[in-house]
Amino acid sequence: MKKTHLGIIFLLLLNVWLYRPCVASDWEILPSVHSVRSLIRIDHTLWGATNSGLFQFDLSTHTFKFYTTVDGLSSNDISAMVLDDRGNLILGMTNAYIDIFNLTTHQVSRISDFKLSSDVFHIYAMYNHDGEIYVGTDVGVHRVVYFEDLNKYLIQNSYENLGSFTPQEAKVQAILVYQDGLWVGTPEGAARGDLTAGYLESPQNWTNYTTVQGLSSDEISSLEVFHDTLYAATPQTGLNVFDGSAFQALNVQYTTDITFLKAHQDTLYIGRTYGIQFLNGSIAQGFGPQNARGGDLEFDSNGNMWGGFETIKTSAGNSKFGGLQEWDGQSWTHHLPEGPLVETVRDILVEDDGSVWVCGKLKLNYNNGTLCHFDGSHWTNIGHHNDDYIGGTAVSSDSFFYFQPTSMTRDHTGSVWVGSHGRGAGWFEFTGDTISAKGFFSETTGELTGIGGTPYQYCVVEDILTDYFGNVWICNSQASSAIGGPIAVVPSDFITNPQQFPNWNYTTVMNESGSAPIPNAEFYIDRIIEDSYRHKWFGADNGIGSGIHILDDNTSPLFPADDTWLTFSELATENITALACDREGVVWVGTADGVRYYYPESNPDFLYGIDVYNFPIGPNINVIAIDPQDNKWFGTNDGVAVLGSDNYTWLEAYTSIEGDYPSPLPSDVVLSIDFDIHTGDAYIGTGAGLAVLKTPYQQMEQTVTYLAIAKPNPFVIADGSDNRLFLDPMGLSETSELKVFTLSGLLVRQLIGTEITAGWDGRNARNEMVGSGVYLLLAYAPDGSSAVGKVAVIHQ
Repeated sequence: MKKTHLGIIFLLLLNVWLYRPCVASDWEILPSVHSVRSLIRIDHTLWGATNSGLFQFDLSTHTFKFYTTVDGLSSNDISAMVLDDRGNLILGMTNAYIDIFNLTTHQVSRISDFKLSSDVFHIYAMYNHDGEIYVGTDVGVHRVVYFEDLNKYLIQNSYENLGSFTPQEAKVQAILVYQDGLWVGTPEGAARGDLTAGYLESPQNWTNYTTVQGLSSDEISSLEVFHDTLYAATPQTGLNVFDGSAFQALNVQYTTDITFLKAHQDTLYIGRTYGIQFLNGSIAQGFGPQNARGGDLEFDSNGNMWGGFETIKTSAGNSKFGGLQEWDGQSWTHHLPEGPLVETVRDILVEDDGSVWVCGKLKLNYNNGTLCHFDGSHWTNIGHHNDDYIGGTAVSSDSFFYFQPTSMTRDHTGSVWVGSHGRGAGWFEFTGDTISAKGFFSETTGELTGIGGTPYQYCVVEDILTDYFGNVWICNSQASSAIGGPIAVVPSDFITNPQQFPNWNYTTVMNESGSAPIPNAEFYIDRIIEDSYRHKWFGADNGIGSGIHILDDNTSPLFPADDTWLTFSELATENITALACDREGVVWVGTADGVRYYYPESNPDFLYGIDVYNFPIGPNINVIAIDPQDNKWFGTNDGVAVLGSDNYTWLEAYTSIEGDYPSPLPSDVVLSIDFDIHTGDAYIGTGAGLAVLKTPYQQMEQTVTYLAIAKPNPFVIADGSDNRLFLDPMGLSETSELKVFTLSGLLVRQLIGTEITAGWDGRNARNEMVGSGVYLLLAYAPDGSSAVGKVAVIHQ
């Protein structure tokens, strides 16, 4: 959530749907590769299936190219990959789609049958046998065959009852063909289908192998043939070999937690939770020190080994970073694509010069955090990564990034303050090509308060704000016994010179009479914004919310004696998930049930809320952001919806819900949004990475400099259509008016304010569709500046 003072520019409203389609080229997905699950080498190229899409890695130049949902993939999260016999990569997705990626054209086609099944949620494994693809899912193994006459792949057979397993429909997480048998690994054991029987739909044609038949444990994570012998890996108890009738457990040290097996020449390689090893007699010998989780490996034409790894968190709480790594004979070298390392993007801050700050979790479902900065050409990352190549283990003795950052704000010196879910607040700057820390503030250092009864003085800051006067407000959420209150105010003097002005100010949420504070345990302060009257709005999103609390500090935030408080809880839920103040001063409040907005009032007692209706996607709001042209962007658990500056027209919706695949978003869970005011680029942070969308919503200038038609020209209209003509906003001013004339000089239509940004609908002043022809457009501003353009209209 961006926290900066917003001036009043122009007004808004709410309810019509107008979709402006964006093409794939409008989007960019910035890869954050933490999991490389499969590797395939073709000549001098290494292809990798990852959590951030499909990568093409040039082994000569060591450069990446990524293919994502922007390029037509049904998901960026790829769980399995095989090469077919027709020059395609077959990609199994965690969302149950299978994509066919043509290696020549780079075009993508899709098998949606698994996704449409109510029983299949995930693709776990794939195997190519004689041009047929076997696919492991939640409910057995499936045979996918290419039909020449139809020019596509179809599911030919589904084998769901794999013998006498309980439950009968077992999850298949490993597949192999060995000696006329289709072998699969499941959590219940191994199963062999007799390929000579010809009807594997029958459970009678399957033979099961469990601990009764010699396995060291039932669950099978991988299968491989080495020296013409079948090996089965159990995650907890190690290696097993098949003697033709039963399995035998091998007494090999260091072979628990096996993730994969791979035979190459005369060596059996073993992926484990903490790296990659090889079988050396009765011991599994590792490559280098403890590493991330092994995902797969490949060898280049020179015999050098390349490993795919998944980022893990060790028992000590440190992260071992995964991705693509090269073994040079003595150590592993990481190869990282250019981009932020953060996967779960909690907050984004785009500065006026176009540089970008991003913070959040290093990896989904992990606590370790990362702070990233983009200077226009290069990303710099800092955090608790436990690897020297990306900044060391921590940036302070307090291990600030041991826990995830939550929010950011830029102070008046250009430095950035970062809130943490566990380590209080940090103060950072970017100089040269380095992110450096200016200070850390928590219970340990004495400025903030931790949660009572927790180790390490667990100190939570969920939101942070720079106010109109340059003071930084810190929401010390869940503070057990605040030093002077759960709201810390860092004076602008401290930010300028902390040695000369070392003291902070504190306040607490009071009841409306001002006679008593509201106990911290009854209101965890998670959200804060400042409205156009300098009032501070506070909300909580943790099940203990009590509506909205508004502070009127009489524009003297450092002197609480004249403070007054207002509380209102008229919302459908009192848990506040998002707050924003738009360019008209309207305050927007998001909850898990939707959005309400409030027109500005100098006296908060007169505030009146208006609900937003007809949400195009699920209304579980995570973030509300205001773009440079005052459109409202709502990030939800179901994607992004964009409401026009008139508060009435829905402009966009991006979601994977209800079969709208592929969504360009890395994930439908959208947590943060911010904008480059000069280019209109929208940076969208999700639970699975960062995306950038090119939009026409740049900041307008104060004068009209030129008039250019953004799209389309010619402008095609038809009775009953809702096509719109859009102008390039960079040439217009915030107070522009637009007149449409015929070539003979007859005034056809006049548009003002939000009517211009919403686009001309091809109608005249009488609401009639105009006829075909060439029309003159005149844009002008109160300062006398103006510009003229032409458009060809085709009325079909």
